[in-house]
Amino acid sequence: MASKSNATTGIIIRPALRTDGAGIFGVLASAFRLEEGTSKWQRNRSLAFDGAEQFLVMELDREVVGTAMISRHWLRVGAAKVLKGDVGEVAILRSLQG
Repeated sequence: MASKSNATTGIIIRPALRTDGAGIFGVLASAFRLEEGTSKWQRNRSLAFDGAEQFLVMELDREVVGTAMISRHWLRVGAAKVLKGDVGEVAILRSLQG
């Protein structure tokens, strides 16, 4: 999937890379007000760092400010295989929520 950008606003949406784990977790922690050390904090941290490639990230001026997790599932419909995507963990930095 290629990056999509909007030159007017400086927003880019792209597939996350393994190196985006910290940015993804920062957005999740901010958006969902995760308290350090709780089970939710640990689960989301693990999800961000160990499964970064499952996310799309939204960047504003090269900073990750939003995320969406897309889980891929292959289904068999008759003889055909169909790729289905489930969207979960959609988040935006709390400071940008309106």
